[in-house]
Amino acid sequence: MVRRTVLLLFAASVLCLTPGLRADESHATPNAEALAAVKAADQLKTEGKFQDAASKYQDALKLDKNMEAAQVGLAMSLLRSGKLDAALDAATAAFTSHPDSAPVMVVLGRVQFRLGDMGDAEEAYHAALQIDSTNVDVYLGLAHLYRAYSLYAHAYAALKRAHDLDPHNPDIQLMWMQTLPRHDRLAVLEAYMSGLRQPSPGLQRYESYLKKTQDEPPHSCKVASNVEQTEIKLEPVHDPYPHIEGLGLELKVNDRSHVLLLDTGASGVLISRKAAEKAGLRHITDIAVGGIGDQGDRSGYLALADKIKVGSLEFHDCIVTVTNRASLTNSDADGLVGADVFASFLVDLDLPHKVMRLSPLPKRPGDEEVVAKLDSEDQSDEPAVAAESTDNTPGEAYRPKDRYVAPDMKSWTTVLRFGHMLLVPTQLNASKPLLFLLDTGAFQNTLSTHAARSTAKVDNSPMWIEGESGRVADVYRAEKVDIQFAHFHQPNVNAVTFDMSNISHSVGTEISGTLGFNLLSMLDIKIDYRDGLVDFVYRDRAGVTH
Repeated sequence: MVRRTVLLLFAASVLCLTPGLRADESHATPNAEALAAVKAADQLKTEGKFQDAASKYQDALKLDKNMEAAQVGLAMSLLRSGKLDAALDAATAAFTSHPDSAPVMVVLGRVQFRLGDMGDAEEAYHAALQIDSTNVDVYLGLAHLYRAYSLYAHAYAALKRAHDLDPHNPDIQLMWMQTLPRHDRLAVLEAYMSGLRQPSPGLQRYESYLKKTQDEPPHSCKVASNVEQTEIKLEPVHDPYPHIEGLGLELKVNDRSHVLLLDTGASGVLISRKAAEKAGLRHITDIAVGGIGDQGDRSGYLALADKIKVGSLEFHDCIVTVTNRASLTNSDADGLVGADVFASFLVDLDLPHKVMRLSPLPKRPGDEEVVAKLDSEDQSDEPAVAAESTDNTPGEAYRPKDRYVAPDMKSWTTVLRFGHMLLVPTQLNASKPLLFLLDTGAFQNTLSTHAARSTAKVDNSPMWIEGESGRVADVYRAEKVDIQFAHFHQPNVNAVTFDMSNISHSVGTEISGTLGFNLLSMLDIKIDYRDGLVDFVYRDRAGVTH
């Protein structure tokens, strides 16, 4: 968890730190052969050949075991190739050799952030700032860290400092782009992509989307009714009947009714092509639709709906995601709706009573009244998406704010937010806190292979599950797992386990499992997406709240 002193530490690091001496200033110059190996490794790393780069850095370290550039490069290459334990070992070895090196502390922070050890990552970043207050990588790391904790003003201050120091840094450009009005992003994205050997498909799709919508006004999906709050009945979604997979709600898209699975692990509104055609949605641009599974992304497109109605609320001018699959799940639902769609409301998912309530978020001090909207667009395909809305109009300043904890929400659980994903600190069999995805769209609790094998007994009899990207390979079951989160403890849980490294890699931090519908269905879950806060309430048969 972010330390209580985070605000003071950050202010001190920005305003009054000066660079310190480096321990290796007195070291002898590394030999020419080791330098040549590092140069070759740097080139391989630039080309994305991380395993080959790691091998070259190791060659350099055989010649000079304490060579800082080789140690830092090795840790980063192992991190980028997904070898997290080895990356931590390499970063720790670099720290032992160079405890007062800013680049070493930065790479240690990056490895710890990827492992989900946020407190340790923050300490490493601040140690780097104590050494060198002009290191742009540490400000970039802090920007990601603070954003995950919904400290958007702090994230922006760190990012702005990095941008002021090095506005042409590609990683900074990509993140800075998200602070700009949408119509200003295309030029920045094109400049960024021009420096890449092979831009990712996600970047190419986002570029296409910006090109096709740059002359259009933002499709903001703003509320068109005078209703501030509503209560919506949730309907059982079966897979197959009578087995309940989850709960869905009715959405009217251009007056066509659809029952969509309510999924806190998904983003936006996702419907089938057949449903989109019946609703008369306008095609905007092709995209890929992905999720859990090992068969790759599926084809789809973004489309424009004139209006969407949910409960007594009506929204106009909304972008939705359409998949070309005949069926999104094995259930009887017409699609998925991510709970983040309602992020401008306080979301109350009373799952035992099958009701969703939407009400205004607590007003932050100094806030003007904000027009509610429906975040219907799946933003998972955008690079470095900010959780605070960045669809500001031309000329409007970007003024993000930090998380606000209202007086009656002080007992709520602080979660990390990565785009639409809410990650809940969770313990397995009294382990250190791990990060679990809050996922009403997954029927069962799941564990990553790494978390399961390090904390529980795993039954190696294979199972079969399927997600948005097809069948999942190598699925097993972890036996008798004690799960503890917020103020709840559930012992002797059997949990599905499979390799979640692809999901963790795309998010940027380690997801050790999911809290699924079979557990969450017993709870009333209140979500404040804006501030990264969740309240879990359990009422027993006598109606007593726990």
